[in-house]
Amino acid sequence: MKLRIDQASEWRLREALARGRTLLVFERLDAGLLKRLRQVIGDLVGPEDLKRVRMVGEGPRLRGELAAATGGTALPATLTHDWLGQHLLESFTNPLLQKGERLGIGHGVRVVDDVEAALHEVRDRLEREQRLHVSAGDLTPKALAAAIAVEVAPDSEEDRILVREMVLEMAAKQNKRIVRGFATMLDRIFNTMFAGLDLRQAELEALRETARSGPLIFCPSHRSHVDYLVLSYVLVSAGMIPPLVAAGENLNIFPLGRMFRGGGAFYIRRSFRDDPLYRSTFAAYLRHLLLAGVSIEFFPEGTRSRTGKCMPPRFGMVGSVIDAYQAAPDALATAAFIPVDITYEKVPEIDAHLAERDGAKKRKESSLDLLKLPRLLANEFGKMSVRFGAPVQLGAFIRAEGLDLDDPDQRRRVTRRLAYKVLGGIAEAGEVDASGLVAGVLLASEERALSREEITSRCHKLAEAASTSVRLSEELKDDLEQSVRDTLRFFARSELIQRFPPGLWRVPPHLRGKLVYMRNQSLHPFVCGALLLRSVEREADEQGVAPKSAVHDRLEFLSSLLRHDFVFPLDGLEANRQRAEAQLAAAGALTTHDDSYQLATDLRSARLAHTWSRLIADVVTTYRSCLQQLLDLPPKLSFSKLPAHLLSSLKAGASRGELLEPEAADKVTISLALRRFGELSIVTDESGQVSVDKDQVRQLLSVLAGE
Repeated sequence: MKLRIDQASEWRLREALARGRTLLVFERLDAGLLKRLRQVIGDLVGPEDLKRVRMVGEGPRLRGELAAATGGTALPATLTHDWLGQHLLESFTNPLLQKGERLGIGHGVRVVDDVEAALHEVRDRLEREQRLHVSAGDLTPKALAAAIAVEVAPDSEEDRILVREMVLEMAAKQNKRIVRGFATMLDRIFNTMFAGLDLRQAELEALRETARSGPLIFCPSHRSHVDYLVLSYVLVSAGMIPPLVAAGENLNIFPLGRMFRGGGAFYIRRSFRDDPLYRSTFAAYLRHLLLAGVSIEFFPEGTRSRTGKCMPPRFGMVGSVIDAYQAAPDALATAAFIPVDITYEKVPEIDAHLAERDGAKKRKESSLDLLKLPRLLANEFGKMSVRFGAPVQLGAFIRAEGLDLDDPDQRRRVTRRLAYKVLGGIAEAGEVDASGLVAGVLLASEERALSREEITSRCHKLAEAASTSVRLSEELKDDLEQSVRDTLRFFARSELIQRFPPGLWRVPPHLRGKLVYMRNQSLHPFVCGALLLRSVEREADEQGVAPKSAVHDRLEFLSSLLRHDFVFPLDGLEANRQRAEAQLAAAGALTTHDDSYQLATDLRSARLAHTWSRLIADVVTTYRSCLQQLLDLPPKLSFSKLPAHLLSSLKAGASRGELLEPEAADKVTISLALRRFGELSIVTDESGQVSVDKDQVRQLLSVLAGE
């Protein structure tokens, strides 16, 4: 029999043994299990320490055992199935709970004179520990379908039949052997595809602590098809039960759909806003899962990011969770959203993403895409990192908002703010890494090429400026110079940059879009500072002094205009501006006075400020160029053809050398710009044709003239 134990559990056991007598408390304990546990724990801690370990079930004997353990430590413990096998064949053939077991140990209780208090605390912690091991395997789709049908449609047999069909159509049927097989297979694939998987054990331990309070709702960033698999793999490897994953019904394709359902996928329609019965059914399904303690996962962006930045959130799944909460607010108050940032040094679909941004038609996604992963094994994708952000507890967030969920307008506001809160958590969870910094410096440079020394110097300045308020990757903190050198080599091997004799590096114009992706994964911490710097630069006089009032007006304008391209904290413009001021002041890039700003005058700080402000230059160029094109559209242009027309015009301008940032000819950024222009009524659809408010366009261009 094999036993696996996570680092935190082993540390808690050894710490308790170092203090003295230790009592392991299980939910149930019989003679056969006790014999096996003594063997495996003895192998773990050794025969001498085993003599100081007592094991007992949570039953009548517990009070007496606690009294006998006075002065020692009682630890809640669980023995569960280990979801990760050593070999793929073993994953499917080993009888469950006979081979491949995992010992989990929770936080201990010091047993002093008050045995009753210790008894109560141990039982509470044992219950919390058991929440870590709730599996969806016991929630059979048929039983769920019958219960939900009666609940949603108590008065209509016809609707009950429809509801049962809907539940069976969507419900996952998680199977431990299938999950274990997937995890074991991915263990081999990921170790081949990537140079390493970067995790932080402290974050995993914090995640376990959050799970002890209630079910988790994982919300990862979405940059690759690999995302569907990586979070479950990480949790399984850490000894945690993987969540059920929301998947579009387009992935439910025979025969893979059944396998994915067994792996934990539940299938939902792309849109069901106009089907109240389906919406009620789905909310009930989510509620049953969460009330049972089952964790779920969905991508708040709804689709893969083609640019590397977080895309604007979709509100459907968040709204469905709130629907579930409204039906059981007390029970689901402790459910927590977990933002997750998944970052790739080189995303596997980088070529496909660039083609779509260049105008290629989006290819329909299907589960067959996942079968192409083995083809990628010959490629080099660098490192993959997974970071867990601060949890957003559902009940606490809704109470803090102080809005009435029964009021449609207020409910929509809560849904939007919660979605953006989670999206902001994803962005905040991410780290600035070497690939993001190097890509940002190369793209921001106005020189034709840069030496490695100059790239390192500029990366060092940005990293130093960011380190006071954002998270840097461990490699940057340990040895920035070596990290930059390794990144340049990786970019060169991946044919993303070219050597420009003598000893310089350049980015070919047609490859700048790929580096944009790398930069954007680390861009979030610099956005507010870049917007403030650009505003100051455009309002400054010859001495570099800019009046605060004019800067604040321009900053408000830019932040509003670019609201769909960047994720801003919910604290508001004023708080974000103050943080940016502090960040730039600490870096020496900007000085704040009572009624003015002063740009840095020394060469080193001025170069840092200019590089920083140009990190978002391509996005601003896209918006300005689109506005310029709107003044000279062909007559009676079809509204549906407007995005393609703007993309073609910007690409033509880039080819003529009219755009300093040729990557500004980007289909995704153009679509986000048009979305914002539509909200501002700059561009409207008049009977299928484009209508432009040219006066408003000219006003916006007058503000952007200095950009």
